[in-house]
Amino acid sequence: MPPGKTLAEVGKSSKVDKKNKHSERISVVLTVRADGVKLPLLFIIKGQPGGLLEKTELPSYDPTYVYAVQANAWMDERVWNIYLERLFAQHVQDASNLLVDNLECHVSEASYDKTAEAMFSVIEPLPPNSTSTCQPLDVGVMGPFKAMLKTEWFLEDTDSADENMTAEQKRRATISRTIRVWDKISLETIVSSCEKAIPSVIEL
Repeated sequence: MPPGKTLAEVGKSSKVDKKNKHSERISVVLTVRADGVKLPLLFIIKGQPGGLLEKTELPSYDPTYVYAVQANAWMDERVWNIYLERLFAQHVQDASNLLVDNLECHVSEASYDKTAEAMFSVIEPLPPNSTSTCQPLDVGVMGPFKAMLKTEWFLEDTDSADENMTAEQKRRATISRTIRVWDKISLETIVSSCEKAIPSVIEL
């Protein structure tokens, strides 16, 4: 369905209750190692940090993964620190290079210092406008991931679902669907993407 469009039964309004509009919005951070190992997903859920959702709902989620609440479900400095402390630091086995895009919180002085001092690792920002050529996940993994996620959504029984589901039920369904699809991304796919984006031999 094209962005900005809403499905509605013939003769019925397509308006969405403001209190439920985008209430289930979630962003997800995918992290892999060059050897194909997938790190746990980080889910960024729209909500008020320190609010009821964070205090009562998040603790009931699958603890295998990491969760954060942000007003717009975006990555910011607070969420990035959660990522570094609760995800990256827990799964890095040795001094590592952490490839990131140029989002301000990723490449701040505080981010560099924290990664170096606490995790003995180095942040390596990708060159501007280089996503399509040297960001390993962008083409080789994100393309198949998004396509599979869309297919998974269509295959679900949504006839009686969406309009009767609460915001919490929608969030849980979205998280479960994302986990199922991420599990289907193979080690071989990740390794191949990394090898294409980051060659082991650089020609001068």
